[in-house]
Amino acid sequence: MDWGWLVRNAKLRDRQNRLAFAVSLASEVAERNNDKARVREFRQCLEVLERARLAREDTFCHDSMTDAEKVWLRRHRSPAAAHWNLLTDIKGKHLA
Repeated sequence: MDWGWLVRNAKLRDRQNRLAFAVSLASEVAERNNDKARVREFRQCLEVLERARLAREDTFCHDSMTDAEKVWLRRHRSPAAAHWNLLTDIKGKHLA
């Protein structure tokens, strides 16, 4: 994977938080599977994305959530989703 290209293009579209959250989920799965090489690769990517983290809140899926959905997700999101300012209830433990 060309991480440099992926990160640059995510930044161009202000989607670095979404990318970082997806990478953090992948890192959780790799860690659970004891895939040390991938964990290391994902963590290096996360270090780069951390420096470009956006402060504004975003969704990980659709932008047309109701206010009630947003409130619920703020209360039930994972620490990683909160860190990346994303409204989602997806967690690494739910992924294969």
